[in-house]
Amino acid sequence: MKTLLLLEPPYAIYSLEVEELALQEDYYYLSLSDLFMQEAGSKSALGQSLGELDAKARYKQLMQSKLRKLPRNIKAGWLLDPDCISSLEEAQALKELLEELNHPLDAIIIGQATAENLLAEVPDYEDKETAAEEIKDYFVTLLPGILQIFPEVPQLELSEQDDWKALHKQIRKLLRGTTQEN
Repeated sequence: MKTLLLLEPPYAIYSLEVEELALQEDYYYLSLSDLFMQEAGSKSALGQSLGELDAKARYKQLMQSKLRKLPRNIKAGWLLDPDCISSLEEAQALKELLEELNHPLDAIIIGQATAENLLAEVPDYEDKETAAEEIKDYFVTLLPGILQIFPEVPQLELSEQDDWKALHKQIRKLLRGTTQEN
């Protein structure tokens, strides 16, 4: 099984389409922030203690609980959407955890967008100035730093013009380890 990491700038929507496509295929979509919110909103012991854990322990607890419940029919692999990575410390924690779980990354998929287009997607209730800072921080600090944490992992960059069928085909090819058209 392959393990892919989807990186996307703040306010991009790649993950929504990828999650939908995953339902139709033989890979599993795993959103770390969705896991965090589900557990934090639950009455479980893990949900009650998440705020007290450091990034590595939080990821480890969340992912291990989810890995135990993965469907058995997953053949190709899984796609991590670490939309809750907000610091380089969290990215490093994710790398260490994946290594411990023997699930090193096979590829990083980078969703591309311009800051202007992303700002146009910011909902009206969001503070545009804060959103602009988040977007700038992603491109200047977070993305380059994450790529330095995973220097040996191949990268696939998606342009804003890539349609979802092309994205899906690229993900399937990466997961199946094929280079030819299917």
